[in-house]
Amino acid sequence: MMSEKSKNYVEMSYRKYVDKYIGFKRLDNVTREDIEIIQSEALDISKQTSNHVLVMLKTVFNKAVEWRYLMFNPCLGVKKFPTQARSRFLKPDELSRFFKELTSEPRTNIKNFVLMSIYTGQRKSNILSMNWKNIDLTNKLWHIPNTARF
Repeated sequence: MMSEKSKNYVEMSYRKYVDKYIGFKRLDNVTREDIEIIQSEALDISKQTSNHVLVMLKTVFNKAVEWRYLMFNPCLGVKKFPTQARSRFLKPDELSRFFKELTSEPRTNIKNFVLMSIYTGQRKSNILSMNWKNIDLTNKLWHIPNTARF
């Protein structure tokens, strides 16, 4: 289920970038060129926005193919634009607020999971599969089994 915020974003994206180019067309008349025009229109805002619009269109057209309204997805072969990953760190005032909220979290399993993630820097899967047999309380060690699959 999609959140209200996500629904609003999708609807806004459709009205702003998609509707004027293909809103009046039958699904089977939408071409790859139409998709590329929409993608470039959204690119005027940012690569991220353009990629979001493309993902939205791919999802819609994949459903149309699944439900047999279309034989193929016109988004096929249209590539996302490369983007830079962003690093975001909490500022000191945000950090104190974060820990204050965390200490008031009533669900201890959530609180413990978040603290363990922060203190160890381990992946979610490692923390969730943590077992007492892997803990050495005497030496204060946690042996993480090798989970790499080659």
